[in-house]
Amino acid sequence: MNQIIPVSFHNDSLAIVDHDGQPFVPMRPVATNIGLDWKNQHAKLTAKFGPTVVIITTVGEDGKDREMVCLPLRKIPAWLYSINP
Repeated sequence: MNQIIPVSFHNDSLAIVDHDGQPFVPMRPVATNIGLDWKNQHAKLTAKFGPTVVIITTVGEDGKDREMVCLPLRKIPAWLYSINP
């Protein structure tokens, strides 16, 4: 099972998941924390970054398995550039 690793980022915490030796970012918390609609962002991620998006199962704080849509950390800048204010 993949474990969430909290990383300090600008006085906040960013979740990282190690998947096959690479850092991945669970995208729903990032999108909602910056005020974006998750449904629209999920569609964009699937359309623009489909080959690199993975579903990773982790154990949540409540001890239950959770599936998370994750993007490789190296792709986060490209996703941020794709946001249209």
